[in-house]
Amino acid sequence: MKIEPSDRHWIAQRWLRLLDQAPDTAALSEGLAYAESGQTRSIGIGAGVLRALIQGRRPRAYPVSLATTVLLPSAWDAIIDAILADTALSASMLAGQLPNRIEDLAAPTGAHLVPAEMTEISPVCACGAEPGTWCKHAVCAMRLAADLHHQDPFMAFLLRGKDPGDVREQLRRRRAARGSVGGATLVYPLRVDLPESAIPPPFGETLERFWIGQSEALDDFDATPEPPEPTHALLRRLGPPPAAAGGPARPFPLVGLLASCYDRISQDAAGG
Repeated sequence: MKIEPSDRHWIAQRWLRLLDQAPDTAALSEGLAYAESGQTRSIGIGAGVLRALIQGRRPRAYPVSLATTVLLPSAWDAIIDAILADTALSASMLAGQLPNRIEDLAAPTGAHLVPAEMTEISPVCACGAEPGTWCKHAVCAMRLAADLHHQDPFMAFLLRGKDPGDVREQLRRRRAARGSVGGATLVYPLRVDLPESAIPPPFGETLERFWIGQSEALDDFDATPEPPEPTHALLRRLGPPPAAAGGPARPFPLVGLLASCYDRISQDAAGG
């Protein structure tokens, strides 16, 4: 029985395609019918496991768990390094998007967000089926797992043992750290040219006059902003935005529009 992924998020599509590997076609049909008819009392994802309560024919719902492996810290470090190396991808993730090329970046580490085979998931159900058996209740939970990942694709990180918020925070910190070293250029460096007469004496000698200052020195103070070098450093670093799903074949030239806006703002700030 072929499961059609339709227009769901790519992670949800991969979860649906895993169901094509279900060995019991009868259990597959009944489990999908359970999912469509709302036979689920609760479902949630934690580190390495998805748990659900599936209502069968009996009054009491069946607890079901679908377990998979969590990734080691070394694998997560390698994945985050690969994301940081792709500026557009890291920017997309910080904006709440999850492009499918993240799986290609993770592949060299031997890790992936979505299980590649149904055998990588271990179902356990209280209905009496042997552990590892894909009964209709486990199929129902699997089908609803796809819905969860469509609603929030970052649940794939949680299932693999990493809190999505921690991933984004680590990306922010490491991007900031990389930007603060290696000779990074300020977008608008402040030019301060002070004459020798305006150089203040040691702080300890000026405590009594601290709140008075030397107002005449302000006449020689020049804080006029200069155009950045290189121009549009932020746009160069971020690159073009990813194309929106279902958007036009020819994307809107957002980067060019923002560059024009920045130039106009710079001219106005400089009095031009």
